[in-house]
Amino acid sequence: MEQNETPTTEARAAARQGLTDKAIDLRKLLGMCRKYWYWFVISVIICCSLGYILYKRSTPVYSREAQVMVVRADNGSNSEIASSFSTMGLFQQTPESWTQMVTLTTPSVMLNVAERLKLNVAYTVEGQWHPEKLYGSTQPLVVEFPGLDTHGYATLETTIEPGGKIRLGQLRTNTEKGGSKVIDIDKTVNYVGGVELQTRAGLIKITPNPLYTGGPITEPVNMTVTHSSLYDTAVGLSGRVVASLHPQSDQIIVLTLSDSNPQLATDILSTIISAYNENSLKERAEIAEATSRFINDRLNVIEQELGSLSLIHISEPTRLRCIS
Repeated sequence: MEQNETPTTEARAAARQGLTDKAIDLRKLLGMCRKYWYWFVISVIICCSLGYILYKRSTPVYSREAQVMVVRADNGSNSEIASSFSTMGLFQQTPESWTQMVTLTTPSVMLNVAERLKLNVAYTVEGQWHPEKLYGSTQPLVVEFPGLDTHGYATLETTIEPGGKIRLGQLRTNTEKGGSKVIDIDKTVNYVGGVELQTRAGLIKITPNPLYTGGPITEPVNMTVTHSSLYDTAVGLSGRVVASLHPQSDQIIVLTLSDSNPQLATDILSTIISAYNENSLKERAEIAEATSRFINDRLNVIEQELGSLSLIHISEPTRLRCIS
């Protein structure tokens, strides 16, 4: 006969005492933390300092936005027929804004923008925490590389000195075989009135920037000038500009661009809209000219046909009938 053994009161108390001994003693733990409190303070200071340094070293990025309203051009009966078929469910009519939204970010438009703003030449200086991009009012001078083609790459190390002088350091260019060539210029010139310098890599032209609004340079500033391919710059810009439809209206296109220089982002969006409008007007003018040429050609053909018919009618012999 089996007997079920049940724990007695003493066994339960012993088990509870064992669990209590194994549990964490909060008072003892707080006492240990209070004893080594300075380690916790040091850890907090180190973590906060590292976070602040990482925050200051990260390049700030600004977002700019522009809105474009697309005016629908209804073509009378054609628009009514398309609307009727769309209502019947035969096909879905594509909004005009979708087509224009794709057109705004095409590489051809971006190539026009990059060429106008000369975005293939970048100017950077070493800031206190991170590199800073110079553009517009913060860019003291303009460097051009007429000897390089649109696909050429070059990097020029310069130092802007007080008194309108600039010292040219190393110039790194790409070669025809795909490598790089380093040229040590090591020459100081005065750029106030503009200067052209002939190097082994080609001509370098340096002129003051008329848009610069900063004060006079009182201490040397190290500046890196980078010349990139114009087409690669346009393709990269096309991937950075985001076009979307406004959530409240399908006739409004929203263009968004993020950049470390807010003035550059604003100018890029403004130039995109200007270039798009100019291309649209140019295309309409070409269509109107082609239509006018076609109409004139058809009128000439019709005029020639009518002239030949009149000539045949006049030259047709008269038939005389003999009565006798």
